[in-house]
Amino acid sequence: MVVLRLSFFKHKENDTIYGIEINARFGGGYPLSYLAGANYPKYIIQEYLLNETVESFTAWEDHLLMLRYDSEILVHDFKA
Repeated sequence: MVVLRLSFFKHKENDTIYGIEINARFGGGYPLSYLAGANYPKYIIQEYLLNETVESFTAWEDHLLMLRYDSEILVHDFKA
């Protein structure tokens, strides 16, 4: 998933709105999409910077289970 965050300021006296930031970022699940073959950075560069046509991707792997999780390790009573 691609997330787009926009930041604006509104002038307090004349109500003019100023755009200060456009921040596109990939969501936390993006590594799985990439490993499954969705190379979005490559497609963005091809389409928007190189003005190339991006071909439809159809080489998805069938029956692929992908797991992603965060893990913590706690060591109680650790003595250095």
